[in-house]
Amino acid sequence: MDAYLARSSTNERSAVSPPRPILSSLRAFLAAAVRPPSALARAIVIVLAVKLVAVATMAVYFHYAKQHVAANAAVVDRLLGPASLP
Repeated sequence: MDAYLARSSTNERSAVSPPRPILSSLRAFLAAAVRPPSALARAIVIVLAVKLVAVATMAVYFHYAKQHVAANAAVVDRLLGPASLP
């Protein structure tokens, strides 16, 4: 009986643990972001990091300032121009 319980507990643990290919691909993705192989890749990582910080800063600012950007038809027409009808 103890051997059966030991086997069933190991089977349950393996069913709950995440699959290893996903973890290894995630690890490779993060390693590529940390140590980019070329100068172009490094520049892309830096630009994306700056954009991420900018978007996060804007989200925090608008959330805590309780300000909402008004985007109605008049504002869109003023910024983009009137919509052309076919």
